[in-house]
Amino acid sequence: MWSAKRVTAAAAALLLLTGCAAQTEQAGQTILAGAVADKVKSYETYEVQPADVVKSGSLTLNVVYTQQQQLYAPEDGLELKEILVERKEQVAAGEPIATFSRSSSQADVAEAELNLARALEARQAQMDALQEALDAASAGAGSSDGNIRLELAQINYDRAAYTWQQQINGLVQMLETAKAAFETVTLCAPYDCIVDSVSYLYDEQKVDTSTVIAEISRLSSMALTGETSTNNFQYGNRIEVEYGKKDSRKTAPGRVVSTSTLLGQDAQKVWVVLDEPMPADELVKPTAKTEIQQLRGALTIPRAAVESDNGAAYVQILVDGVAHKRYIIRGINVGTASESQVVVLSGLEAGQLVIIN
Repeated sequence: MWSAKRVTAAAAALLLLTGCAAQTEQAGQTILAGAVADKVKSYETYEVQPADVVKSGSLTLNVVYTQQQQLYAPEDGLELKEILVERKEQVAAGEPIATFSRSSSQADVAEAELNLARALEARQAQMDALQEALDAASAGAGSSDGNIRLELAQINYDRAAYTWQQQINGLVQMLETAKAAFETVTLCAPYDCIVDSVSYLYDEQKVDTSTVIAEISRLSSMALTGETSTNNFQYGNRIEVEYGKKDSRKTAPGRVVSTSTLLGQDAQKVWVVLDEPMPADELVKPTAKTEIQQLRGALTIPRAAVESDNGAAYVQILVDGVAHKRYIIRGINVGTASESQVVVLSGLEAGQLVIIN
């Protein structure tokens, strides 16, 4: 707050003691001294005192992610079954993004099932015939020739049973392989992420490894960025980020990690990271606030006290009840809009009274 003083000159008493002649002489001396106001006025003044100048600033921020990635179909020749995520959805590492099936696997399963069924049918027919031959040979056994025919029939039966079993085992394995290929292929999130966009694809659409399924951003790469024409936001500055709805604003600490000076950009771009990452949907209308110390022991005066004379800044100071004009060299503006002040680089000294009104 400004330090203001009221000074009133008792001109009436002075006139009674000195008379008109003395008054005229005094007036002449005042003019020669460079006075710009008479002694009967009352002034509001500000006492110049040194203080550290701290300049504050604010900046509107936008949420960005520095690590983004496109997710492609995991294999060639797949058919899309379903995309399981939506835009702006947050997904944990390992959770499914989309599911697929292999387009040729259904036909392979059907063919393998048919081959196995045909083989089982053929085996049954051949084994039935061999069983009849074996039964006939058993009925004629007892003689030398009968025993030989029975032995040969048994050998034929056992050999056919073994051969068919090997063939059936192979066909069963082929069917299991085809069924395994028919199982769902899943595309999962590689890390905790937010879904930026989802491709427009229809169900059972054939895809390959060049087909983009979704675009994602890594949650841990979240940053805040904004543009400012001031140099308040310097690299490494600690800041406070305000966010949330108007009636329930919250704050989170962070720091400036990059500026246009480092990035080599024309615009004054500022990058900020929070000490603790948080979901983007919580960061509603984020703004950064910071304070940096510009000068130590600077002399500041109210901006309203500064006047201009052909472009040269000056103020009026009060000395023994008389206003005197003093030219100054002004510096930066500081303070709030309602209490704006000016840094004075030269022309004033601490303890002087600057006239405000």
